[in-house]
Amino acid sequence: MGDPGPEDGEQYPKGKFDVGGPESFMSLMDEAGVPRDHYRLWPGYAPFCFESFPAQSRFSLVLIDVDHYQPTADSLLWAAPRVNRGGILALDDYIPVTDLLATKAIKEFLASESRFDAVAEFNQQLILRRK
Repeated sequence: MGDPGPEDGEQYPKGKFDVGGPESFMSLMDEAGVPRDHYRLWPGYAPFCFESFPAQSRFSLVLIDVDHYQPTADSLLWAAPRVNRGGILALDDYIPVTDLLATKAIKEFLASESRFDAVAEFNQQLILRRK
């Protein structure tokens, strides 16, 4: 995690969920039996990690779980247009009773976006389907 912004409070400081960088992540995936040719990494903080991502990419499933407000807002702005029709946009850290952290960005997204319908909400997850 990067530095928290004004909408984030202090509960998730920079580095909170650090697993040791890309090499450590790949080792965890190796231990779980996931072959390295089954995934690709674009390390870094959102939105900067998106700069080297192939611009023409489209997705059937996107999971956004970055906790803080600004990277959630940036990730939604980048990912939503790339979700295929009928595709799923899964959002973690959605807590409807608050207006902080990722929830604030998700609520702003929902207020301005009409291409998605909510299909499920559970355990601080909001699942959207692209129309």
